[in-house]
Amino acid sequence: MLKKSSIWLIAILSLLLPFATACGSLSKTGNASNASSAVTHSNLYVLAGSANQDANALQIVSFQPGASNSGVKLPNGLTSLDHQNLYTAVPHQGRTTISVIDTRNASVVRSFTIDGTYSTAGTQFDHAVLSFDGHWLALRALSTNASSTTIVLLDTRAGTLLKTISLQGDFDLDAVSPDASRIYLLERLHDGTSHYYVRLYQVDKNQLYEYPIVDKNDINDPNMTGMALVRQMSADGSKVFTLYIDSHNNVAFIHILPLTGDYLGARCIDLPAGSDPSLLHYYTLAMHTYEDGHATLYAANGALGSVTTVDIDTSDQVFSLNIGASAHFAPTMSNASTTTRSRLLYNGAAISPDNSTLFFAGLLGIWSVKTSDLARQNASFNHYLSSLEFTSLGFSSDGKTLYAVNPAKGVMALDAGTCNPGRAFHTPVAAPWGIEWIAS
Repeated sequence: MLKKSSIWLIAILSLLLPFATACGSLSKTGNASNASSAVTHSNLYVLAGSANQDANALQIVSFQPGASNSGVKLPNGLTSLDHQNLYTAVPHQGRTTISVIDTRNASVVRSFTIDGTYSTAGTQFDHAVLSFDGHWLALRALSTNASSTTIVLLDTRAGTLLKTISLQGDFDLDAVSPDASRIYLLERLHDGTSHYYVRLYQVDKNQLYEYPIVDKNDINDPNMTGMALVRQMSADGSKVFTLYIDSHNNVAFIHILPLTGDYLGARCIDLPAGSDPSLLHYYTLAMHTYEDGHATLYAANGALGSVTTVDIDTSDQVFSLNIGASAHFAPTMSNASTTTRSRLLYNGAAISPDNSTLFFAGLLGIWSVKTSDLARQNASFNHYLSSLEFTSLGFSSDGKTLYAVNPAKGVMALDAGTCNPGRAFHTPVAAPWGIEWIAS
């Protein structure tokens, strides 16, 4: 998945005193040392800061759990799907410097400058989107208003400005295709509602496609509403899966958008909303891709007590979908404060590498469910570390260690089989919010 990052100077903090909490109904015979030994073989890339901070104040720090150094600091930017390179746009006095950075050592691979004011700061993609392989970068000018929008398309490998696009109206960026022939946009209508259209700019034809991009099952209603919460992308960059929520109308859905092929449309999958719209932001989205290219999406909400699976034939341009019946459970809410209820997650779900178990953050603690159980009416959900708050989860590449971010205590290494915490380790991230990715 494409993510954004930033830089910050921080001090090394010793975290994670041993915990006595057991992990519930999973096997309790697992040795917690499994997690403590595995942590030394992973490099964590952790977003430092919080959702309440200015986007420019967020930062990513890479470190190896248990190591004594201060980690590698990375500047603000977008990453390719393989996380090998990071791409930044930094404005200064009417010009913007574009840099390509190696995420392993923070060295600058390539840098060039363009006219105008553009930025990759933040955690959303409304003003900066990247193709899955990092080849093409689209940026929206920060001076955009309701009457006009300027967008530039950059070739990051050649270090050149490919095209400047001027549009009448207020457009946000949504996605760019793998070959840069298409840029998808959100056209803000400013009609007294929060509605917008999904639009396609055809780069090779220098024009907006005549019609809005709509769900093929609801072609008479091009209006969309809500805000993007989390996104996944297919391994070849040909499709994006974005989870939207609209608290005003108590709506949540997955928007599936093809970036290639002849079909110029989309699909929308409605998700359970419950009775409390203020908890929709606890939705998370995880994806497992099989060797044949098929994929399964998992949309989980640990505050509402819901998990929905969507099986996708990614080779089918018309979207062959198998929407599994949503599984439900009773979430723990009695001890959740107002602050806890308003907490924002960041990559709050993780699927094990073998696709056997889904873990996701709740209002309090971590929930898990066997993926094979989700098809049953009475799926069994397990609840761990129920007195703690978590914002992010991620698996080590071998699937033995589950890393969990607790903003107050730091990054915890848990045995994936039992959820027992491993030994304490040092981390240079003083205020972690989310795990961007984990490298072996």
